[in-house]
Amino acid sequence: MVKTNQSKTFIIQSIDAWSAVKVLTLVYALAGLILGVIYAIDRFTGVVTSTGSPAMLWQTFGYWSILAMAVLYAFAGVVSGFFVSIFYNVFAKLVGGIRLRLEEK
Repeated sequence: MVKTNQSKTFIIQSIDAWSAVKVLTLVYALAGLILGVIYAIDRFTGVVTSTGSPAMLWQTFGYWSILAMAVLYAFAGVVSGFFVSIFYNVFAKLVGGIRLRLEEK
């Protein structure tokens, strides 16, 4: 028996603001955590800032930059998640949303 792949088209008509905020907060916090670790390592090794230029504000905090970057990026995730979902919902009403073609296997 030969099985054929069937594709279905779906349209994302709106994005729930709260779910977008939760997801983007976690994504941004993870990005901030990674950057904070990089800055903290650089603060103590001087690999990136060994050019003689003044240290950036984040690098003067050392290990605290890990927490500070994660918190600040998480806050940016809250704000961007809210506004992205609101703007998407407004524009999706105007142009019809994003079409997705999904295939069953």
